[in-house]
Amino acid sequence: MAGKGHALSRDELVRALIAYTGTTTDDGNIGGTTLQDRHLIGSNDFISNKTILIGSGAAAIEDSGAVSFAPGTGIIEVSDAFSVQIKAGTLFRILNISTVEIDVDVINTKIGTNTDPAGTNTLFAWLAKIFAKLAGGAIVESTESKLWNTAEQDLVSIGTAVTKNKLHSLIVDISQLTATATINIRLYLKVNGVARKVYDQPFVVGDD
Repeated sequence: MAGKGHALSRDELVRALIAYTGTTTDDGNIGGTTLQDRHLIGSNDFISNKTILIGSGAAAIEDSGAVSFAPGTGIIEVSDAFSVQIKAGTLFRILNISTVEIDVDVINTKIGTNTDPAGTNTLFAWLAKIFAKLAGGAIVESTESKLWNTAEQDLVSIGTAVTKNKLHSLIVDISQLTATATINIRLYLKVNGVARKVYDQPFVVGDD
């Protein structure tokens, strides 16, 4: 009974592994990248991205991944050419597994390239979108002159709505102001449209 059960399991596994067994009805192209079985004409495309295993002829035991199937002609195109032209009368099987090459191609498609525009459904495009948000605007260097002896004034406004900016340095020169005067430097951050003070430091002209 144990042997019978083992054989049954093996047969079920084979059936699950093999999607189709056929024999080519026409010669494939000279380059070895196509094979043709007219019995598949009119079939739905259950073939693309599966493995084609050659079972007879000079290319026996060779396999390659199916990249396309033409239901009007029964022609299957593979990703990597077989070593010889697949002639009419060649036994082949379509396996319910993908090749490493096809898996790599799928992964590469999902990863994309560093030139993919924002909005493209690839990993590179999503990372570019995130980095664009983190990077903020272009680096800006500027100088502002304010007359602080008379009243408090804004020194500089950084960024716009939904744009993230990094403040690398802010240098304030108070040496030209009235000696011993106290100058308060404040930094505000807008939260929900309301300016919140996050830094407040007094400096004494001539001492600091």
